[in-house]
Amino acid sequence: MLVTIWATLLLLAFLWSVFLFALTVIDRRQQKPGGERRQETGAVYAFAGLCLFVLAFADRLPFSPTNLRDPLAFLPGVDESSLDFESSLVGLLLITAIYIARILVFLQLVPGNDASRMNRDDLLEVLRDILAPLLAFVTLDLCLTVLLAGSYEWNGLIALLAFAVVLALFFFRIGERAAELARSIQGVIVLIAKWLARAFRSLPVAIIEAFVWFESLRPRAADNDAMNRWIANRIEKLDGDPDLSAKQRERLDRAYKRLLAKREKRRKTGKRIEP
Repeated sequence: MLVTIWATLLLLAFLWSVFLFALTVIDRRQQKPGGERRQETGAVYAFAGLCLFVLAFADRLPFSPTNLRDPLAFLPGVDESSLDFESSLVGLLLITAIYIARILVFLQLVPGNDASRMNRDDLLEVLRDILAPLLAFVTLDLCLTVLLAGSYEWNGLIALLAFAVVLALFFFRIGERAAELARSIQGVIVLIAKWLARAFRSLPVAIIEAFVWFESLRPRAADNDAMNRWIANRIEKLDGDPDLSAKQRERLDRAYKRLLAKREKRRKTGKRIEP
């Protein structure tokens, strides 16, 4: 009975924590836009911790809603019988200790006089920005460890190791680095896509240049007026493309001048030039 009351009070503390984080985020957005990001992260941790607490300590809550653990049976190596585990009282005690620390952070229980109140408030704001999300994550980590330890029947050593590994994700900011890596990969993909798009747009210009170069190598006796007219028409059409870059237009101009020079040379030699 006492344990049920204890777990219920912790559940209410979780709900109160989510509420406080939400108020802090709203207040920061109104007073200092952009300063609510840490608290938004803490709110996510607090809400996730609340959900994990209900699953991990369902057997300690009123009416023992252990059926909420049923979706965990889809995890590899977990069956329905292993989900009827008895949650750890040590975990409950540790979560209680952390919540006492979280209450102290939110209530600003730091001694000081009125003369130093301004500096103390600034310091407390910084401490809350750092400690509140950290303690929310540690609480989440404990609830996750208790849930996995019960589901997989881990011993204390394995549970402690799992707790440390998850906690390392916070301190080494694996999630942020993974997000940065994903953004970098996305940037590389975008650059490659832009390069391919430019190369694709440059393809008609390169084809025209190749035709002009090929025609310049042919002897005058093998000149093809139809081919020359086709090249000139394609250059005119491409030059009217609004998406064409300045560099591509310069390449077309050079190709057109080379074609005109060839036609002029043919005219001087007396060969008939078709309009």
